[in-house]
Amino acid sequence: RGLVLERVTLEDKAAAAAAASASPSPASAASAGSFGGIMPTASPASASGGGASRGSGEGSTATTPKSTNWSSRFAMAARRSSFTFDHPEQGHRRVNFFRHPLAADTSFVDGVAPRQRSATGSPSTSPTSKDLEAAPGSAPAPLLRKPPTNAFSQQSLPYMQNVLNTVRILCLSISIGILLLVLGIFVLDKSSEVKQFSVQYDGEWRQPREAKEHEMIYSPCAANTATPNSCTIQVTVPEDMEPPISVVYEVTPFYQNYYSYQASVIFDQLKGTIVSDTYIDTYCTSESTRVTASGQAIFPCGLVANSVFNDTIEFMEVSMKDDDPRLTWDSDYDRFANPAEYPDDDAYSWIYERYPTVTTKAKGVKNRHFVDWMFPSFFGYVRNTYGFIDDKLSQGQTLTMRINASYPVTSLEAEKRIVLSTRNGLGGRHSTLGWLLIGSGITCFVMALLVVSIRKLCP
Repeated sequence: RGLVLERVTLEDKAAAAAAASASPSPASAASAGSFGGIMPTASPASASGGGASRGSGEGSTATTPKSTNWSSRFAMAARRSSFTFDHPEQGHRRVNFFRHPLAADTSFVDGVAPRQRSATGSPSTSPTSKDLEAAPGSAPAPLLRKPPTNAFSQQSLPYMQNVLNTVRILCLSISIGILLLVLGIFVLDKSSEVKQFSVQYDGEWRQPREAKEHEMIYSPCAANTATPNSCTIQVTVPEDMEPPISVVYEVTPFYQNYYSYQASVIFDQLKGTIVSDTYIDTYCTSESTRVTASGQAIFPCGLVANSVFNDTIEFMEVSMKDDDPRLTWDSDYDRFANPAEYPDDDAYSWIYERYPTVTTKAKGVKNRHFVDWMFPSFFGYVRNTYGFIDDKLSQGQTLTMRINASYPVTSLEAEKRIVLSTRNGLGGRHSTLGWLLIGSGITCFVMALLVVSIRKLCP
């Protein structure tokens, strides 16, 4: 608006100056016509003609520039815009026909003196004497600041103006609320079909998330820092469970989402590349994750690769596949590779030497348990799949679990548990997500009620 008002003011001043000009000299006429080099410069013919008419009373009369009523046109556009804002009940409308009154009008810029390049190389509003001498009779320089007249540059493309009135807000809030309620009920219904039970074997006893009272079993088997603690635990299956049954290990709390933890890894090493020491020092900042006590270089280095969960789990009555392809995506698994020096170079401490219960010498980093661990969890706990049971478990059936606990969590004040769960289209039990969707739907209905109340109480 400021630019438009300034333009209107300049044209009004130029018209007044041209009408009040009484000097016969061409210089004064040019000065009045150009209005400080902003408005169009009067031509010599009109300047001389105006001087003759004023001096002798004969000749043509000086022409006064026609003043366009920009103020009224701008005021009309402002009123139309404010009316639309203050009266949203008019509804949305396609405004292809509505454009600013100055859109695509470049007459003002066309008359501005062209910016020419002076002899010194800097832009100038009018040519200097050196420029005229250097290029006599040359064509006038093109306008450098003339905007294009297309619809995009003039901001006159068609658009849709959607006005949010009371009816639309109510319809939108109620529709979203119904959708969220339906999704929440669907998730809760699918979650209720999932059968699961959990066995906590380390840490202080706490009720696990999304677990019922009859699905919780506690049998301590704390890890020993010196040697693994081997325990045998017998559990009773609380309900019939159809295959496939996922066996999940959970460590909580365990914050893999810390930046210092996630950044302490070199993915080039996981792809089978030997990187420089400078590169290792940059990402693996802790010396204990780079070099062993005997001086061997740890491969791969970093906090993530040197904190792998290494407890082992076995079932006596049923079989569970080791390194099952369903543990990770193939696209993730194919990115991992052992280097050409593996496993013969004694200068390195390889992953199978530090974690013999996780991977073997033949596999190295191409182990799905290791691959799954190398993708940190977003939440404040680790919950990864350990394997799958493809046999049916009947209610009341006794399972014997053998656990070799080697992963210490006492210093972390964390717990470790094993969860056996059936699977559905959502992957498992997600009761928290269902209640979150239902709560969001109720919030939408509350917002709709507030809109109606405000409309009635404050019309």
